[in-house]
Amino acid sequence: MEIAEKNKIKTIKEVKRADLLGIFENRSLLLNIPDFFDENTCSSLTKKIHNNMILGFYENAPKIGRIGKAFYETIASKKTQNEYFESSQQWIFELRRCCFPLISPIDSLRVYLDDIWPYGSTLASVNGKKIFVGLARYFTSEASAEPHQDIIQRDAPDTDISKIVKRQIAANVYLNVPNQGGELEIWNWAASDEEFKNLKDKRPDFSYAFDRNLIRSSDVKLKPSIGSLVLFNSNNVHAVTPSSDDRLSISCFIGYCGQNKPLLLWS
Repeated sequence: MEIAEKNKIKTIKEVKRADLLGIFENRSLLLNIPDFFDENTCSSLTKKIHNNMILGFYENAPKIGRIGKAFYETIASKKTQNEYFESSQQWIFELRRCCFPLISPIDSLRVYLDDIWPYGSTLASVNGKKIFVGLARYFTSEASAEPHQDIIQRDAPDTDISKIVKRQIAANVYLNVPNQGGELEIWNWAASDEEFKNLKDKRPDFSYAFDRNLIRSSDVKLKPSIGSLVLFNSNNVHAVTPSSDDRLSISCFIGYCGQNKPLLLWS
């Protein structure tokens, strides 16, 4: 069912449980919460992160920088997964230490979700090992993310998380945004596995993405503001337009496992 125009973007001062459910159930495309962090704090955190943390790049999107590692990148082998779990807690502590005496954006979000959701939130785990949460994503000048989906059942099938998560939200806290570009695009379309297979980009560096030439234009385009928290259902196709200069966000996924279950967090 198509989402009504008035519910595509919802800008609010604070998130309530009903707002979260609206995104999980795809009754709204996007929640925009401006001033989740103040601009001076974001500027300070941006400098601290750039000066103190090691930048890497996505294996399937080499133009997009990231600090930490996404869980889906680790499922290729036991070796990479073991290395990931050996580092996951260290990455969380490093981000926390880097931000001190300011609070880490991901810690702030975790507390925020605990207050909203009756059963709280917890880090997702695999075989008793907790997953990293709090990936910093860095887009340099002209970098972009092509239209894609983030679905745990597709990205990390047959894992503990994929078996219990029913719906999935992407959460981004924006510490720095470019003067031009860097907009978040969302399609009112949760593509099926078959649609992804048929419409997939054939270029090696964009194997994660849809071919823009084969799909319609996006339904929503939002230019995030510094300090904003943006939430959207990551089953819907989404993208990031090219940036004129640097764009930095702290991100994670929020998994819904049922009304009487804690929310699961991972990156």
